[in-house]
Formats: sequence, structure tokens, C-alpha cells
Amino acid sequence: MSDTRSAGFVYYPEAFGTGMYELGSKIANDDRFYRTYVGFLLKTLIDPAQLVHGRGELVVEVQKLAPHEPVVPATWCAISLATDRYFTEKSNDYAWTDTEAETAKTQWLALLAQAFVPTNKSRRIDISVLRGWREDLVKLQKRDVGPLAACDMCTSKCLYSYDVGVIDDGWWFRFDRARQHENAPRAVAQLAVSISKTLAGQPDVDLAFCIAANSVKHQDTVEDTQLNFMTSVRSSILATIAELQNANQPVPPAAAAQSSSEGISVSYSSPSAAAPAEGGLKRAQVLEVIVRVALGGSAWRQICAETMLANEITAEEVENEVKRRRKLDEER
Repeated sequence: MSDTRSAGFVYYPEAFGTGMYELGSKIANDDRFYRTYVGFLLKTLIDPAQLVHGRGELVVEVQKLAPHEPVVPATWCAISLATDRYFTEKSNDYAWTDTEAETAKTQWLALLAQAFVPTNKSRRIDISVLRGWREDLVKLQKRDVGPLAACDMCTSKCLYSYDVGVIDDGWWFRFDRARQHENAPRAVAQLAVSISKTLAGQPDVDLAFCIAANSVKHQDTVEDTQLNFMTSVRSSILATIAELQNANQPVPPAAAAQSSSEGISVSYSSPSAAAPAEGGLKRAQVLEVIVRVALGGSAWRQICAETMLANEITAEEVENEVKRRRKLDEER
């Protein structure tokens, strides 16, 4: 086995064994999984704490695509290969040098390994490392000119264009309907802010603007018309986010993470399932907790995703045990 199959090999060679590489390739190239992966990276770019808190979504997607396979190696293999694809495609879009692309990918994989590759040791990611990674990646993507006339108003050129293009699963239809609204700029702005909040965990002005600009660009063939409309949309985005902040006054996750001088703890357990991965419950006990969560009707795949990852428990095991117990109950 050559470690040239993926840069992630060095962190977890077992995840690239016979059959696992083929499975990881299939998962990494699945449209839904890749959108989830890009969304995860985007969230982490905006809020570094999501490197840890947002990883469950990726695990859930792996479980859906490979419910009968060991979740730990399958997840790492798929993530590694998705990372290779991401930085190859982004390098082509941004005309990075080979060195720039390789450095950016290596930095990201090193962070991913701390969040996804199991270990017996406690880990704590220094927030300054996450900030440094973010600053380097933002610098690589910074441009003076964007692809659309409306991009002149954006202050993050071109941080989001590739990611938005990948994650977009047909937003244009919703934006077409929004443009039929009496106050079209405001309707478009509110929709874009809502999508940006879903993607990033918090509203982001330039992300919302990028989503809106790319989703309505097909409607205005005249550049001046597009520019005039998007000027109104941007003003409405700023107003909408200001209204949200005044109403809720939340502490942005990114600000909370940056206020910590210590960093982010990396745990391999799920608080919702109350099952520590190391030094606490045995694997059979962890499985018992998850089965009880499933029998209770809760969304166990989402709730227990990280615990299953840490204890190498597959969705098939849980489903089989749930079926077995329900059958016993019916026979009584």
C-alpha cells in the first residue's frame, strides 16, 4: 500500500487498508457527503470551534452511506480523500502554486486529525493554531476582483465563491420566488441570511451576499441592473443581521472561541449519550446507552454520532440490537 493515495494516510494508515480505500473514495465522491464536508470546512473557517462541535454531521453522513462498515476508519478515509479533492479543485480555481496548495492542505489535515483520529491521550487545540490556519487560508483566497459585477461590494473577495458553488443544491428556485415579492431586495436578503446562518451557525454578511449574488445572477442579463439590485440587497442584508443581533444579542461562537487563551478541548464522547470514550464505560455499556436512546425514539444517529465514532460502534449494530429487543417485547 502506497501512502500516495492520500495525504491523510500518515495520520491513520489503517483507514486505507484493503477495501477501505475504495469505500472511502465512494463516500468522498458522493454529492451529499461532499457538500457536508465543504459546509463543515466553511463553518470552521467562520467559527473555529466548529472543528470539534460540527464533526458529528460528517459522521452521520458516513453512517448513512456505509452503515455496515467500521465508522472510524471509513470516516477518516472519506474525509482525507474529500480534503484532497477540495484543495485540488480550489487550487485550480485560485491558481495556487503547488507549494501553496500542499501547505494549505497539510495544515488543514493536521487539524482534522486532532478532531477525528482516535487517541488515548487528551487533546487541546491551541486557538492560536486555528487562527493561524484561518488567516493563512483567507490570505490565499483574497482577490481584488470577483467574478460578478456585484462582487465590488463584497469585503471578502473571494473567500466563499467555490464553497457556495459546491453547497448550492438548487437555491435559485427559492430566490426566484423571493424576487417576485413586493419588496424583492429585502426578501432576497432575508433568504440569504437564513441560508448563511444554517451553513455557518451564525449570520455572516459576505457569505449571505455571495449566496444571493450567485443565486440571482441568471436573472439580470444587464450588468447595471444586477449591480443596482444587489446594492439594495446588501443594504437589506446588513439591516436584517442588525435586527437579528438587536433581538437576540447572542455571543457569536467565533468571538467566544477567540476569547479563550487556552484553546478547544477535543473529546471523543457525546455529552448527549453520556458515554465517555476513554477510561469510563466499556464498549458494551456504551452500546447499551445508545440502544436505549434509539428505543426511546430519539434521533440516535445524530445524538450519538461522536460516541459511536469513538467506540467504533456501527449503525448496523445499534439497529440489529433495537430490532432484537423489539421482537422480544412482541413475543412476551
